[in-house]
Amino acid sequence: MVNFVVVGDNNLHRKKLINIIISKMMNNKIDFDIKEFSDYEKSLVKYIKNDKNRSIYILDLELPNGDGIEIARMIRDECNNWISPIIIITAHSSLYYEVYKQRLQVLDFIPKCSNIEKNLNENIDICLRMLNIDRVYRFIYKNIEYSINLMDINYIKRDGRG
Repeated sequence: MVNFVVVGDNNLHRKKLINIIISKMMNNKIDFDIKEFSDYEKSLVKYIKNDKNRSIYILDLELPNGDGIEIARMIRDECNNWISPIIIITAHSSLYYEVYKQRLQVLDFIPKCSNIEKNLNENIDICLRMLNIDRVYRFIYKNIEYSINLMDINYIKRDGRG
């Protein structure tokens, strides 16, 4: 399973990002979950400290109580997580060089004025390859949804209908 962490103070923009993620992930049949945060807050810090390196971080650069660079620095330096991909999204495309200069291994810097859907879809594909996320087989049995990694399936046998 892959977790997406979306951090942004603009509620409409955050929902738009979440809808892009949902439509992308529903097409490739990979088990996922989305965590959303509106600011650099205690619940975000707690999540980052408990993360097991299976998250994709999509961060807004400007937040009311900090910025995306501080969050990225916490992920990389304080938590020593150099595996989770980080994508920065901002309205200030002029800060592109400043973000890369921080040496935090940010995967991409997406300006809000660009085609966010196209850029985010491409970045999600790259992130899934970086994390070696496999496709899953999903099924529902007795109103419970199950998902099994395709690499864990040797064969499928059907017993009949009933």
